Amino acid sequence: MTNIFTVLVLFVLINNLTAQTDKFSLQIDSASLKTYPVLSKTDDQIVFTPAGPALKSKVHLIDKEHFLNIEKTSIQIVSSKTGLISQQFDNVLIKNMHTNAKAAFFSGGKIKSVTDTILENGYVAYAEFSNSIPITYFSTSYIVPSPPVTVADQLIYLFNGLVWYEGGHILQPVLQWGKSPAGGGNFWAICNWYVINNDQYFHDTPIEVSPGTNLQGEMKITSRSGDSLFNYTSSFIGYPGSELQVNNIHQLNYAYEALEVYNIKRSTDYPTGNLIKMSDIKVETDPRSTVYWSAWSDVITDFGQHITIVNPNEVDIYFHSTPSHQDSSLAIDGGEKISLYPNPFEDCLHVYSKKSMANCKIEVYDVFGSLIETSENINIDTNTVLNINSQLYPKGIYLIKFFYEDKMITHKMIKK
Repeated sequence: MTNIFTVLVLFVLINNLTAQTDKFSLQIDSASLKTYPVLSKTDDQIVFTPAGPALKSKVHLIDKEHFLNIEKTSIQIVSSKTGLISQQFDNVLIKNMHTNAKAAFFSGGKIKSVTDTILENGYVAYAEFSNSIPITYFSTSYIVPSPPVTVADQLIYLFNGLVWYEGGHILQPVLQWGKSPAGGGNFWAICNWYVINNDQYFHDTPIEVSPGTNLQGEMKITSRSGDSLFNYTSSFIGYPGSELQVNNIHQLNYAYEALEVYNIKRSTDYPTGNLIKMSDIKVETDPRSTVYWSAWSDVITDFGQHITIVNPNEVDIYFHSTPSHQDSSLAIDGGEKISLYPNPFEDCLHVYSKKSMANCKIEVYDVFGSLIETSENINIDTNTVLNINSQLYPKGIYLIKFFYEDKMITHKMIKK
């Protein structure tokens, strides 16, 4: 199955690149090279970026005072104020992304290949829009999810991104949970990334954001630097310190909405909500073209992660096929056996149970405590659907009580 890793390993020969003259008459600032140290091979390790596994020595910070400039033979970190080059790297096209990491690195005297660690998770669900012309603008809005139920060593990336299919470049404003090569921890943070096809990874400084925050990740062409080269920015609207500028790169013509994870061992390692809505999607091309999304799900962690294409302007990413007991409903007095979703609900409710249960009783109360409906001798399996009578259930808050095995569980639900 095609996936983003495949996209990132496709390259063209170096003589297909066109040399460009920069606008700054760039010179190297030797003093600032110390700001960007390179690890020795013995200190190196494999880390997981939103563009896949990499060697830590290949990951570089671009602070708000610098931008990236790509030339035929070099990649330059440039001061926005002085135009001086703080650091540069050889721009040599490689035949396979992650070549250096894949070759091996030393850790405790043992050699470990990056290919061994890819299976620890990766891109598990994403939507793709492929295009043959430049995407000039791409933005997506979404709400920062709740924290994961289980806080462990998981790393979760959610993003919309742009790729140059022929050359393996990817630009992406990323929401992350966990400790990434850019930083962060057990909280949500935003960070912009750019990966180039010589296996170098660049990011700006992560900014912590709270659950429930509305985000809008945006990428756009700011100017043209040649017949087939462009200047792009990646940013989160409303966060002035979150912007990564990359100059002199080829057209980015593939768009993605993606979920990528590492070290996910259980369904509760995901956020407490069942899904995240990537909505208000705007994709602009030059010339204009119609956007068609294709959904891909590589269910590596076996929890049913998947993508649903709602329409060209919304893509829903599911963390698992059914929510855990904390996901959607509020279990007031214990809910380890039964959960309800969605919440808010409309015309039906899904009842999720870890095991089948027979002869259950269900009572529904309104917010004032009045009994509305009683159902007895209900058999509940792992996913039972309850149809809702809209005349009995106007908009509002309801308490739904389950009686089973001499126990009772109460859930607080909202009818929209």
